[in-house]
Amino acid sequence: MKLEHEVVIARPPEDVFDFLANPENLLLWQSSLVKLRRIDPLSHVEVRAVLGKKFRQTLEVTTYDPPAQLDYEVIEGPFRARLSHRLEPVPGGTRVTVVGEGDPGRLRLGEPVLARVVKRQSKHDFERLKAFLESEE
Repeated sequence: MKLEHEVVIARPPEDVFDFLANPENLLLWQSSLVKLRRIDPLSHVEVRAVLGKKFRQTLEVTTYDPPAQLDYEVIEGPFRARLSHRLEPVPGGTRVTVVGEGDPGRLRLGEPVLARVVKRQSKHDFERLKAFLESEE
């Protein structure tokens, strides 16, 4: 399963990167996130609710290159996934390009439904991120 989004946020890349790099901020804009606990500076555990089911996963930062790139990998949980955030300055702000790739694991039979739900939710969440950061100016 693969998802891609692009959003332009009217804030400098450094501001957007700093916000994205703090896992606690995920609770402010990701609607499926129920709970988060930081393990160390590069990893955290989160509980998400998708399609009425809760699951726990551990994520680790795999690329930390301020303010241009921030990547995560799910290292423990029911779904293996990688998520890449690329940030680039554009007139009036920052273009954030997000690419997520994952294996739905045990939910293979539900993959088309899961893919639609996750893509729709992710698109909505990045719109919330944009609105939140632009309202914080």
